[in-house]
Amino acid sequence: MMRVVPLQSSGVRGHDNANVDFVRESFDSEAFGIEIGRIRAAYATSAAGYRLLFKSVLQRARAEHFQQVLRRTRLENLEEVWALEATGFEMMDVVVTFARSVAPAAALPVWPDLRVEEATDETFEVIAHERAAAFFVGIMEDRPAGYVTCVLHDHTGEGEIELVGTLPEFRGRRVATRIIERALPWFAERCRVVTVRTQATNIAAANLYERVGFTLRCTEATFRANVATALRAQP
Repeated sequence: MMRVVPLQSSGVRGHDNANVDFVRESFDSEAFGIEIGRIRAAYATSAAGYRLLFKSVLQRARAEHFQQVLRRTRLENLEEVWALEATGFEMMDVVVTFARSVAPAAALPVWPDLRVEEATDETFEVIAHERAAAFFVGIMEDRPAGYVTCVLHDHTGEGEIELVGTLPEFRGRRVATRIIERALPWFAERCRVVTVRTQATNIAAANLYERVGFTLRCTEATFRANVATALRAQP
């Protein structure tokens, strides 16, 4: 169950409107066997305000027995980045998000050498584990050759391609490209914008997404703090 912890930075002049939203990260906590929280949203008007917020989160995290806290933020928000580093968070990863608009297609794409199918309920349940709204599989030479998972976000009204994969023996045959092209009409019936995210160093993936019409939206970094270590380092 998700726990939402609202924190206010009252008591610091000039930061009365600062606030932060801290929740339990259920998937990571269960996967790694430790309690991990995530700062889902944060707002302050200065680096000092962000520092107070993040210190408050770490103190609350320790009281509620969290071992780690995560925060993903856009790199253009330098004041937040500085505050994360100042309160003991370390950069783990940098990702780029691509986006494109979608519209209903007159006809679904077809290819003579590749068949793309939406997974059956049984297959979907086994593979997606409730993390996606649809799962498309590319069939080539009567074997699964690749896949794409599709997510819908109620809070933004946007869709997201969460996972893309091609089996090694089918690489170089535009499998992922074509499965994405088949998934886009599915999204178009349910939303108007689709996003996809990859590591900033994954040039091949970035090129793939640009080939199917995505353009760069933003760059984000994920930071992690080990709660006990970060608090011991606080002045």
